[in-house]
Amino acid sequence: MVRRASWQAWTESSRFKWTEDPIFRLNGRGAFYHIGGEDSMYMKAHKDGLLEIGTYEGAIPHIGEAFFTVDARRQCADFNEAFETMLRAGGKRFLVDMFSGDTPVIPKIEPPSVMEQIKGARQAPRQPGKDAPQKHKSKGGPEL
Repeated sequence: MVRRASWQAWTESSRFKWTEDPIFRLNGRGAFYHIGGEDSMYMKAHKDGLLEIGTYEGAIPHIGEAFFTVDARRQCADFNEAFETMLRAGGKRFLVDMFSGDTPVIPKIEPPSVMEQIKGARQAPRQPGKDAPQKHKSKGGPEL
């Protein structure tokens, strides 16, 4: 639940500005940017120079869960050329968003402590009959 809420907050942070997916970069795959929250546009510059621009749908809880549709694909000489082409395609808005230094803030959601979990379990409503042990009939004797 904690991870899901964090990923949803990250995805939501891209609703009005281009956002980099740092996992794509840190895994050595290139550069991946998206805008629009749950459904919108993306651009990927792969490390081999392949540039993809397209749309995505259903990025909940995070962009990795989305369905991507490639609208344009171009093989560039290398990553640098693909990245430069992506900068030109993104225009002023992309440049401002990338170099504004305004990184999304992910709220840290702490799981409840063990004591809070115990307290919550004790206060939880109980349904009659569900938690009680079931009675078994014995042969030849009275029912208990």
